[in-house]
Amino acid sequence: MHVMKAAEGQLDIYIAKIPPGEASSYGFRQEDDMELLVVGKPYRFIEFNADFYDNELAEDRNCVVIKNEWRVPVSFKGTNRVMLTVRGNSSNYAVTAMGDTMLAKELERKSAGLNDSDEYYLLRVPGLSAVFFGHESTNSFSDAEFIPLASAISAIATLHNTHKDFYTLYEVQAMVKEEFAKRTKKEPVNGQTKANELNKKTKSNTSKNH
Repeated sequence: MHVMKAAEGQLDIYIAKIPPGEASSYGFRQEDDMELLVVGKPYRFIEFNADFYDNELAEDRNCVVIKNEWRVPVSFKGTNRVMLTVRGNSSNYAVTAMGDTMLAKELERKSAGLNDSDEYYLLRVPGLSAVFFGHESTNSFSDAEFIPLASAISAIATLHNTHKDFYTLYEVQAMVKEEFAKRTKKEPVNGQTKANELNKKTKSNTSKNH
């Protein structure tokens, strides 16, 4: 509620920054009545902690960090237009940005029909530029359902051929671990990969000359 109140109280500051006639450049439509904009339910960011990245995957280990950062949808007549970024804690919440039009529309679709009592999260994997939408009603991430957003589908190879409505936290962790492992194998180690490729080319040219 505090996050929503902060978003509602500071929305006008960002709306006032939109030059006349340029609402469409900021995710709105020219015909939108800015007095009728509605702030929706916040999505809180979570991430995996250092323990997740530094150790083997374990289902019973808590590897989630809850961030003091939210995305809050702004809608007009029930249709999301943009997202507000809210940061801070219980004594000081501040809107720091307005945008993410595509994310606003995507989350509107993904959250349609869900229980209003659910808590909403955005699981962010910075190293992959991937985000999952998660929701739960039991105050436990182990019971949460995570839905890959477009960024996650693009970044994680496993999701290219797997089509499930949602994944458990453990399944997401396994996919992320697997993706990082694949990328690590492709990266040169102290230039060794490039050196090996150069050696192969040299040997091939030598053979052709003989």
